Amino acid sequence: MLGKQSIHEFKRGDFAKLKEGVKFPPLNRNINWEGRVMLVTEDGIKLALDSITLRALDNDIIHYYQEQDEYPRIVYLPKKDLEPSTARDSFEEMLAAHYELVERMDEGKEKEPYEEVVDKWFWHFELSDHYFDLSIEHQNNAIFLVDTFARYMYNYEGELPKKWTVAAAEETCLTWMPRKVSAEKATFEAYGVVLHSFFKFLDEEKYLKAKALQQLMLDIKDDIVIASQDSSNWGMAKSFAMGAVESGVDMSNQGALDDYLKLQQMRALSQLSQPASQEPSYPKLDAKRGLSAEEKKKRKKLKRLWGNQKINVRYLDGRVLNNVKYKEVKEDLLRGECELLEG
Repeated sequence: MLGKQSIHEFKRGDFAKLKEGVKFPPLNRNINWEGRVMLVTEDGIKLALDSITLRALDNDIIHYYQEQDEYPRIVYLPKKDLEPSTARDSFEEMLAAHYELVERMDEGKEKEPYEEVVDKWFWHFELSDHYFDLSIEHQNNAIFLVDTFARYMYNYEGELPKKWTVAAAEETCLTWMPRKVSAEKATFEAYGVVLHSFFKFLDEEKYLKAKALQQLMLDIKDDIVIASQDSSNWGMAKSFAMGAVESGVDMSNQGALDDYLKLQQMRALSQLSQPASQEPSYPKLDAKRGLSAEEKKKRKKLKRLWGNQKINVRYLDGRVLNNVKYKEVKEDLLRGECELLEG
């Protein structure tokens, strides 16, 4: 009778390899992968495959992962299938092989101008202490958070990664992401945390001078959440998506989404067919209609400010406050008790 299989207690930074005879289930064939232990959980280990393993992956395995839309750079394996090993390459050699693997798998794919740079930054970030110091939930969401930030920086602010500025990052985080990203509140709470960690990594690795971007994330992380929860900031697509979520629609069910869309269209048609005398009243809209053109212009300008931004204001009695935080005088500005000074 065989004794109980021993399980080695690994820690981050160790080297491990698959035990002899372990199979790759989808293809039912033996594999001999090795690499660095990146994360240890109760049941398994995240293993960053080394350069020797990556360069030996054959077309059948590559094709399998392409169908799954995944890169076999970092794989999650059961503890029981692993045993201790030793380093077979340097970190730099491993990272270079990771880049080669992705290029091999992405050959022929069209990419946006910002993607190649940001992808390489992220693949390195994903192997760093900064990444693994994040919570598991933030780790799992990090690629989405970084990608949406980079995409909106390019699509709406016209900035490529190596030219990112604080002004464009602020506009992206407080205007474009809250308006466009359809996600729960927790996602927006994660933006400041993950992007701060990402920018710190970029700065330390000398990919980008990002200290000012780090500070920006600390300053506006709460404002990102506030802006994301204000439905007046949402675009049409996000308003539809968030309305569906609030109504309990399963966003992964296309049939349910189609039914919800039809329901909204019927309601819109029903409102259009109402007699003029029965036109519904919308207090918020009516209030906005009553604003003067000058007042609307002033409010539009204030909407671009973020809570901790330092501004200068002048009150009706002549007092001038310099370098005061917007959130401290916001209500006074809206009530017309003071005015925003330029510069």
